[in-house]
Amino acid sequence: MTLHKYATNPWANGWCQAHIDWTRYVLVVSRMITPMTKIDWPRHMRTVVDCDDAFYRYTPGAEAITARAVASLRGQIRLRQTKAAVRRYDHAFFCSARDEALFRSSSSSILPNVVPASREAPAAPQVATGSALIVGSMWYPPNRQGADWYLEHCWPEIAARCPGLTLRIVGPAPVEDRRRWAQAPRTEAPGFVEDLNAEYARASFAVAPIHYGGGTCIKFLESAAFRKPCVVSSHVFEVFNGDFRDGYSVLVASDAQRMVEQCVALFESAERRSAIAEHAYDTVARLYTVERFKATVQAAVRHVTALRGDDDKLSGKDGSQ
Repeated sequence: MTLHKYATNPWANGWCQAHIDWTRYVLVVSRMITPMTKIDWPRHMRTVVDCDDAFYRYTPGAEAITARAVASLRGQIRLRQTKAAVRRYDHAFFCSARDEALFRSSSSSILPNVVPASREAPAAPQVATGSALIVGSMWYPPNRQGADWYLEHCWPEIAARCPGLTLRIVGPAPVEDRRRWAQAPRTEAPGFVEDLNAEYARASFAVAPIHYGGGTCIKFLESAAFRKPCVVSSHVFEVFNGDFRDGYSVLVASDAQRMVEQCVALFESAERRSAIAEHAYDTVARLYTVERFKATVQAAVRHVTALRGDDDKLSGKDGSQ
């Protein structure tokens, strides 16, 4: 974390001023906030920024007290810096109601993830051959830490109480991590796989044991789109708690023992797995769609365009005095 994270970059700003005819443009949209802050945008241009990366929790709850204190300070500094940066722009997209409430932009909207929902339900696996599935890019520290935490604090008891259940950790990961994970009882870590459909088809349920990081845990939504129930940490759930209900369309675990109990309960009840999976699927199919995404973007563009029209009236550019 640097105190100049959102400062204008003199070289980039100078190059743009020298090589770009700003009169040809009226709107700029940035995928993330950091690159947006590197340029001093002309006052006539309207600005929209996607703040998907705005909030970041730096540490899992299990860290030592000193590490938590340092991480808390880093988080406070970043939050303060980002709040000031967001206020510089006409409209901000956020990935969740949590982030939107944190940053309180004067004009903002929630831009949903888009997750294509499969119309056909995958075959339900038999309990004896099913798996608990963790999916993600395992080179990303929050995902890797989540897998480590689950293996250390949850999986030994789950494996003992759920004979026949296998743990599958799927996604690109360093070879040394995959080898270490595969040493645990009934645990497989194949790394990157070509066919996620097959992984979800063989799974009894998915697990998202993420305790820190930012953005959204899209793998939770993906499991819902594949009609698979998912057990998530409280950190994951706080992003989606406006759309999903604990015990109805998702199972939430506030600690390791709760994670164990939720996973065992799903393993033991095919009826419960099916009900939660269908409720989660219905939510994804209804709310996390291309249509809702487009409508949100169009509304934002109409809003900032109207702002520009107001400026034109004030300056007389529309022909009025």
